Amino acid sequence: MGFIDRLGPEYGPLIDDLHFFGQHSTRLFPEATTDICALVANVLADNWSDWTEIVDDPGGTTLSSKFATKSGHISAMVVEIASVADKIYVVEVAYGTPKVIVSRFRIQSETNKLPTAESPRVRARHIPAGETIYYRCMCEAANTPAESIEVHFRYFLHGE
Repeated sequence: MGFIDRLGPEYGPLIDDLHFFGQHSTRLFPEATTDICALVANVLADNWSDWTEIVDDPGGTTLSSKFATKSGHISAMVVEIASVADKIYVVEVAYGTPKVIVSRFRIQSETNKLPTAESPRVRARHIPAGETIYYRCMCEAANTPAESIEVHFRYFLHGE
């Protein structure tokens, strides 16, 4: 008799939920190969940028629109390009007016083009349906225009 069998039938729904959240179909943002998602730091070193809604360019699609009718989670932020090499970037992702932090990332840019291994996987906080999703970013370098990183997000929606 296995561990799950010993729990009893009352735990069946909980086990089903754990199984559901353990595997899912991941979506990408931005979706088009021609679109980018740039996260821009403050022009001052080690200072947060303003909270800004996450949007792709040139499409103008927001990450929030993907969560418009369903709640979900961000499972990874993959860094593709950094505007400056050999610097540290810190990113916070949040939702809603009170800026509820979903996840934090710290990225070391060794070169301007980062390897695919630079893809922090996260167990991010649940994002409720209909919330606006924001980021803020800082970099250890101070420059005008501000430094930035190009990223894509992997996410999944509940109920799919």
